[in-house]
Amino acid sequence: MKHFLLISLAQLFFVPIPFVHAEETGVLFRRKVYGKLGWYPEGDEKKNEKYLGNIENGKPNGKGTLTHPNGGIYVGAFKDRLTNGLGTLNLPDGKKYDGEWKKGIKD
Repeated sequence: MKHFLLISLAQLFFVPIPFVHAEETGVLFRRKVYGKLGWYPEGDEKKNEKYLGNIENGKPNGKGTLTHPNGGIYVGAFKDRLTNGLGTLNLPDGKKYDGEWKKGIKD
């Protein structure tokens, strides 16, 4: 009886394959749990800030919309859970800021 050994080229030579990170999109709520403010998949739009957009490691990261219970809305870029990059903030009193944000602060 003859036995055959099949080996692919990838097995003969180590060929690194780049890691492709899949972007997740969804909803998060910023609220306190046991005294700690964080991002959670459950919340109440009437009490908590609501984020809709790209999520990475359970935090806003990428493009998204943040809605505050008082009616304020931010639409733009996020990085590591904070507003970061270009974005527009519309406040309930009609005021608007359109521009650059760095680490959660208007630049």
